[in-house]
Amino acid sequence: MIHLFKTCMITAFILGLTWSAPLRAQDQRYISIRNTDTIWLPGNICAYQFRLDNCSGTVNLAT
Repeated sequence: MIHLFKTCMITAFILGLTWSAPLRAQDQRYISIRNTDTIWLPGNICAYQFRLDNCSGTVNLAT
């Protein structure tokens, strides 16, 4: 009975360690769209231009 209790406690501790790191990483991941605009590319193609902010700087993507 004590052996089963110890095994359950060790398993719970290991699972807690393995689940806590990915959950913390997910909490820190986010990105916000700060500015959108449309631009005309050669060949009469209208494209959206996004300015994204991930709190560590801005990332410019144009497609």
